[in-house]
Amino acid sequence: MHFFAYPQEMPPVSWNREVPPPSSSASTAELDVISLGRRVRYLRKQAGLTLDDVSAAVGTAPSQLSLIENGKREPKLGLLKQLAAALNVGIEQLLGAEPPSRRAAWKSSSNGTSAGPCTSR
Repeated sequence: MHFFAYPQEMPPVSWNREVPPPSSSASTAELDVISLGRRVRYLRKQAGLTLDDVSAAVGTAPSQLSLIENGKREPKLGLLKQLAAALNVGIEQLLGAEPPSRRAAWKSSSNGTSAGPCTSR
């Protein structure tokens, strides 16, 4: 039973196509956005500021800052400059490779999971 009449022959479907592996640059960029967000949150809390305080200083909605802190949105350069000024740090500290704390370093290396059944604090 044919539902559609094709004016030309359809090429056969190859189900065994090789799919190229995902590029490592995409996952690296994703990790950079996540580490940037963690760094922004850490610096904001160290300064004793709320999302509302920082959003008022940089002129954006608190929900947008929350998305940045959670690694869901990549901020533009202008916003990064404003965030650095609001948090009293240099932009290089926001973009730096070093994690802001030992705990942040542990979370980024292990995705926040422990290797054993129990974790003592």
